Amino acid sequence: MTRIYTAVRPALMTIVALFIAMIATSIVHLAFSFVLAPFPQKELMEALPEQKAAVMQAYMTSEPRAIYTALFAHGFGGFVGVFTVLLANRSWDEKRGIARPQWVAPLIVGAFWLYADLSNDLNDAPIGPLWTVLDVLLSLGMAFLGYLLANRVASRTAQSVVKRS
Repeated sequence: MTRIYTAVRPALMTIVALFIAMIATSIVHLAFSFVLAPFPQKELMEALPEQKAAVMQAYMTSEPRAIYTALFAHGFGGFVGVFTVLLANRSWDEKRGIARPQWVAPLIVGAFWLYADLSNDLNDAPIGPLWTVLDVLLSLGMAFLGYLLANRVASRTAQSVVKRS
């Protein structure tokens, strides 16, 4: 049973990391909602697909800071998801002496995150091609930063454990 769990754990942590990333993004959106005009969620839900861009354009015109907060929230979510899955999997594997590639789970989290980001930007709340490209690039960059930072933290943690032994 332990071998099955050891094999399945990275996949489970990928799901958990995506969930944590969604929560982190939602918290950032919620924090910014106190200083921004209300997001037109009801209007977007009721609008036909071809009308959604006009609803978002009107909102972005009335609240120009909203796009920057959305870019930050989406990038932060990618960062948190990749950081969480890499740090959790790597530290767990190192504790148990398991050698496996540590880039697979972060890549999966990043890919799912970019898909969700694109789907949101193109279908749910269309923000235009320029902002979509910027959002994807920022999310990709922040996810990569999360990967680098988690590797660094895990390396330092492993070094400190070795020094104490």
